[in-house]
Amino acid sequence: MLTDDVQIDRRILLEAESLISQGNEVILLAMSGSGDRAFETIGNVKVERVSGSELPYSERVILKVFNFYFKFIAFAFSFVNAASQIIANRFSSKIGRILFFLSRKTNSVFVLLGYKLQTASILLHKRLRKLSTHERFILQRALFYRPDAIHAHDLPQLKVAAYASNKLKIPLVYDAHELYPEIASLLPDQKRKLASLERKYIKRANAVITVNSYIAEEMRRRYKIAKPTVILNATNRPEYFDNSHKYDLFRNELNIKSHNKIILFQGWMSKQRGLQNLVRALAAMPNEIVLVFMGYGEAKPELLEIAIDLGCVDRVYFKDAVPQAELLYWTASADVGVIPYQAIDLNNYFCSPNKLFEFIQASLPILANDLPYLREVVFGEGFGVVSSLDSPEEYSESLLTLLDESCYQECKEQLLLKREKYSWLEQEHTLFKVYDSLTHRT
Repeated sequence: MLTDDVQIDRRILLEAESLISQGNEVILLAMSGSGDRAFETIGNVKVERVSGSELPYSERVILKVFNFYFKFIAFAFSFVNAASQIIANRFSSKIGRILFFLSRKTNSVFVLLGYKLQTASILLHKRLRKLSTHERFILQRALFYRPDAIHAHDLPQLKVAAYASNKLKIPLVYDAHELYPEIASLLPDQKRKLASLERKYIKRANAVITVNSYIAEEMRRRYKIAKPTVILNATNRPEYFDNSHKYDLFRNELNIKSHNKIILFQGWMSKQRGLQNLVRALAAMPNEIVLVFMGYGEAKPELLEIAIDLGCVDRVYFKDAVPQAELLYWTASADVGVIPYQAIDLNNYFCSPNKLFEFIQASLPILANDLPYLREVVFGEGFGVVSSLDSPEEYSESLLTLLDESCYQECKEQLLLKREKYSWLEQEHTLFKVYDSLTHRT
């Protein structure tokens, strides 16, 4: 498996663990962060951290050749300089000075020419080379392990995975976690290049999987391929997790009173996720309703400032992210989970985020923005309320509707009844079918 992640996505580890449970060995090549060990084991998954900082062999050869060239130039002109000095001392100082002057000038020309040739050689090499330095390093490590199949997580790893697949004559699985060329922060030229890259290499994959049917249909239409297999971003409940038990981790750690209703947002606090209006809505709601933000993100100072300005800062709490193994216990300690993603790009419009499946497994009623997949699951399955969360009024009205006793209890019942459908244990069967089809073909 190949991923650009430093902090490895839950989906990747779950897929790897499932394949290991079937008797496979999984080696994950992931990116190296500050302080990461080169080799580690996460659960049963063997992880090698790669930085790709080492120059490829061909570029090292170019540098060695020119290093020899510069040493030769230095030796040759030191010899000429010595000869000039002898001529100056024995015959004519004027001729010696002229020779010395010409020697220095010629030396400068040859050195400058050498540097220009070296730079041009490396640039030409990079243009002719089909993989970047970073990709070549990953390819080298992938070839070292001689795998029986290669699984590329997201677009940045697809090209190098295709090269490894071709060299080793092994099947390639492309796992698209999102519509990568549609990421909002990308420039138009970057989007075009990434779309072209995906269009070219997706057709080399023996199997394509993605996270929901909306993205699968968009990829089918866009790239003229068979509709990708859908494997949801589901999760499992921990072994000792008990839905009949009332977890109160937020109340205990943050000193929230037992009668307060906790509205939870967990994950990255982005300025583009509509969280500002969620805080503004709090000022218009009853005092027993409080907000908890669990995670990190650049929006935190702004959210705190809004709460101070509106006089409800004592009802807004922040909690750092917790380890994945503990997450569901904290999630179940809230009363409502919020998914406010705004349709700033096609990925957000078609989103099926991890937190949706965490809320479902924790049996937490959900308020979600009215986006296609969220409507299908949250409203369609009776897990909560969807609404156009464009204003504080929409937030407050929708939250009060969800917190109504009859609505709330109905959502809890549906969550308990249907949550297994959205568990990883259910999804891994689809993953096994994908790999079974590869085995049969090879």
